[in-house]
Amino acid sequence: MHNDGPCPLCEEIEEALKTTMKRDMSLVQTGFSHDYLRGYHDAVKGHMLMTTTADRVDEPKRIKLAYISGPYSAPTLHEIYANIMLASKYAEKYWKLGYGVFCPHLNSAFMDGVVPYGRFIDADLEFLRRFDVIVMMPNWRSSNGAAAELKLAKELEKEIIYE
Repeated sequence: MHNDGPCPLCEEIEEALKTTMKRDMSLVQTGFSHDYLRGYHDAVKGHMLMTTTADRVDEPKRIKLAYISGPYSAPTLHEIYANIMLASKYAEKYWKLGYGVFCPHLNSAFMDGVVPYGRFIDADLEFLRRFDVIVMMPNWRSSNGAAAELKLAKELEKEIIYE
């Protein structure tokens, strides 16, 4: 409800939020405050951005997209886990440097057997085609998959960063 009475948009937003937040029964049971709904109302109506003034921009900034490349496969689960954790460190580094990052290690972690292995490789190469930069982890030479990613990146004239 606003100063001028009930707002149909706020009621619609409240219903949508209740539907999508069924798992959080405490929020649904206590209801949504007027200020909470007003924030969504204003955002939907375009009266205010849900960001700080410093975050507002007239035009979206183009973000370079980085693909993290390095070994995933290994003889033991422990070694696979170590490869995933190492890749996640590089993903974190490049997020902090301002890139949008795709780390295939995290995308399909421990999903072995869900689909044939080649499907993961084909999908990863398709992701790489859509990215600007490939980041080669220091241990990339031990991976046939990373070597194939580097080969494709060179063919596509992608920017290559060797760590």
